[in-house]
Amino acid sequence: QAFYKRMFAAEPQLLNIFSHTNQQKGHQPRSLADAVYAYAKYIEQPEVLIPVVTRIAHKHASLDVKPEHYPIVGTHLLAALQEVLGDAATPELLDAWAKAYGVLADIMIKAEQDIYQAIGSSEGGWDGFMPLKVVRKERESDSITSFYLQKPDGGVLPSFKPGQYVSVRVQLGQWQHIRQYSLSDAPHQPYYRVSVKHELAQQDDHPQGCVSSYLHQQVEVGMMLDVHAPCGDYYVDDTLETPLVLVGAGVGQTPMFAMLAHVLRVQPTRQIVYIHAAKNQALHAFDQQVLDLIKQHANVQYSVFYEDVPEGTVLPSHIQQGLISADFLQKVLPRDADCYYCGPVPFMQALDALLANQGVPQQRRHYEVFGPHQAVQQAQG
Repeated sequence: QAFYKRMFAAEPQLLNIFSHTNQQKGHQPRSLADAVYAYAKYIEQPEVLIPVVTRIAHKHASLDVKPEHYPIVGTHLLAALQEVLGDAATPELLDAWAKAYGVLADIMIKAEQDIYQAIGSSEGGWDGFMPLKVVRKERESDSITSFYLQKPDGGVLPSFKPGQYVSVRVQLGQWQHIRQYSLSDAPHQPYYRVSVKHELAQQDDHPQGCVSSYLHQQVEVGMMLDVHAPCGDYYVDDTLETPLVLVGAGVGQTPMFAMLAHVLRVQPTRQIVYIHAAKNQALHAFDQQVLDLIKQHANVQYSVFYEDVPEGTVLPSHIQQGLISADFLQKVLPRDADCYYCGPVPFMQALDALLANQGVPQQRRHYEVFGPHQAVQQAQG
């Protein structure tokens, strides 16, 4: 907290990069604290940190973080350590942290440069943010709307791995706001599709929902949005032939749908269990799209759970009332399956525990957290 307070006071322009919501809620300071602690704990075992470095490097690249930002961060991080530790912040301790930060900064800069180079050298790739045209706007549920994006000249969009995201940058008042949205359809389409949940502000002065409200309420077909090329280290492995389990809750279904559509295209006979959890029917997106995708694929099992169902409602055979249970998973989980899931953190924590109890090893349990990373798997907590 001391670090962010210091840095934003000295460099207010950096508020154009960081989510104001995550700052107010404390998610970003907590995520940084966890990262600093992990770096110190495993500083003699750098191989343990590779997944974390990769994830952060992709997030930084999606925000267009540059090498010149690192000295700024280092200065204020050391000052914050000195402020919080007081007399315990000896010259020797601060010197050690300065050296450690320098090593980490070099690692991150190299990792981010590799991502930028890969983006720039890909067909249709671009540097930084590019205006893309909204060519279609489709309401998917009471809370989710899809935006179809193309280059204004109709040019080729760089491919991506299903599960990855793009950053969307909008100017609201004096600040730019950047949000990451999973690409919600398969690669190699003539468009990118992002499907955005309308996040409602908790109170008038709370920034939560400002970008999603702008997209839902003000952005129309024909308008331009500044978009960064795809990033992200979470994507389905289409080189494996193991059974695939895809589980989404709420808007967490967006990367799951992209994975489903892609795998059915490149591995049409791979065994797939596709599960979705929604609060109710009004908030359920993509149902007919999933049914259309799988109608010719007997190798796909599709199940949906609604938490709330009005009395007397007759549900289709693939939909049931209730929550995903251990009994259900025991019936549908294929042997040696790779499981991918995304949704609210409490949902993923509960699901991860259920999968672990069903004997799914940690290396076959893959999850994505929207926003600053939080531990889901108990072994990583």
